[in-house]
Amino acid sequence: TWGVKRVHKNTSQLLGHYVTLVFLLLLLHSLSHFGLLLLSTLAQTALLLAPPEMPYLTLSKRVLLLQFVQALLWLLFIRAAWMQHFLVKCGILLLIFVHAYVVVPRGED
Repeated sequence: TWGVKRVHKNTSQLLGHYVTLVFLLLLLHSLSHFGLLLLSTLAQTALLLAPPEMPYLTLSKRVLLLQFVQALLWLLFIRAAWMQHFLVKCGILLLIFVHAYVVVPRGED
């Protein structure tokens, strides 16, 4: 039906936005518990914003640390999503589904 096509089209176009919003929601939840997702996000932010002239953090070390922290961040994001309460997961998926159903896809009137 047209509703399923609309949800499929919108979900594929807006998937990056949905993942970002879920990440922000999980980050806020981690903030209330001072969790590992918050700490790894702060570590990545510190590595990105550190000045390049630091003598003990050469470019190769910085790249390796950023890759490690990025992988850790993804693992902790997946863990936080997995450990979230079942009803919260269902609510987030329902909101994503409703949004994808209600929003008119690009190029359509």
